[in-house]
Amino acid sequence: MDKQEFIESGMLESHLMGLTNEEEQAQVAAMMRMDEELSGYVGELEEDIKRYFAEGSVPPPEAVREIILLRSIREKKAARATIPAKRQIPANISI
Repeated sequence: MDKQEFIESGMLESHLMGLTNEEEQAQVAAMMRMDEELSGYVGELEEDIKRYFAEGSVPPPEAVREIILLRSIREKKAARATIPAKRQIPANISI
């Protein structure tokens, strides 16, 4: 597949959005290593995709943000609670 076919295939966009499998990821990485111009194109494409999604994003309502924050705090506390405490080594055991 030549560079133009590769660009037109949509694989680069899929790669940037995390939708490619390992083989396709390796193919994109190899093509980018071999072609500096393609690598630059992918960088520009990534910026375009980020800009597109940023422009179309809508901030969540305050209530939803609060719920997410509270759940995050609760999950962090639960994770800390499940970490076992350090055990003391009895004095009669040497390491």
